[in-house]
Amino acid sequence: MSEELTPLHWGLGDWIGVRTDGKTGNTFPMTITVRPILGNSGFAEEMEVRHGSKTYHAFAVYSFDTKRGTWVMKYVNDVGGQFVEMQGEINGEDSIWRSIDPKRTREAKLVFERTGTSGWRRTQFASEDGGETWFVVFKDDLNRAS
Repeated sequence: MSEELTPLHWGLGDWIGVRTDGKTGNTFPMTITVRPILGNSGFAEEMEVRHGSKTYHAFAVYSFDTKRGTWVMKYVNDVGGQFVEMQGEINGEDSIWRSIDPKRTREAKLVFERTGTSGWRRTQFASEDGGETWFVVFKDDLNRAS
């Protein structure tokens, strides 16, 4: 897969936007940079969300796991400092990433949706009842920076 394009290549580049808190509705400016790694077979993502005087930093790497036959994302932020693994289902240009950690205390899924030619929406959902019902943790609305 190293030199061919994947369904996620549309997300490469610099993005700016806002994160909306699912509980309060408060919005915060944010930036994301996505770059290819491993000869185009994976991606690295760096993110900043500015919450007033504090800045939240996160990093993710995602690639196709040929042994398992699925996309895998490893995510870490400066709050918890521990990597979280998510497994991805890609449907065209959209994808759903689900937490697969057997020690998780709740279900989580992150939905990527392409919105037009220069837009991207990412919505983090969580479930306290094993996936029966879901609530929005946050929603990121992004546009290409240039």
